[in-house]
Amino acid sequence: MNPEVRPQFVGGEAGLRQYLMKNLRYPEQALRQHVSGKVYVRFILNAAGRVTDASVVRGPGSGLNEEGLRLVWMMPAWQPAHQRGQAVRVSCTLPITFQE
Repeated sequence: MNPEVRPQFVGGEAGLRQYLMKNLRYPEQALRQHVSGKVYVRFILNAAGRVTDASVVRGPGSGLNEEGLRLVWMMPAWQPAHQRGQAVRVSCTLPITFQE
């Protein structure tokens, strides 16, 4: 579904970046193996803006996939998507970049 009003992280894109920078913990295994890259996490935001059904679509592994998933599950509620004035559930994919 492509809602009329897309969901938004509290604080917008800048708020989302700040949340990720503050809470990201680079996995020890990935640091030792010099692994970096993007983890793509797909999740559903329900009508209340809460994350449900999160899973990794693609990622480099070495603990990065699990860390990306942990970050998504920990996110505070978003401002939900709206269709015809009603809050609706929507599927989202979030790329999380890991750089040493």
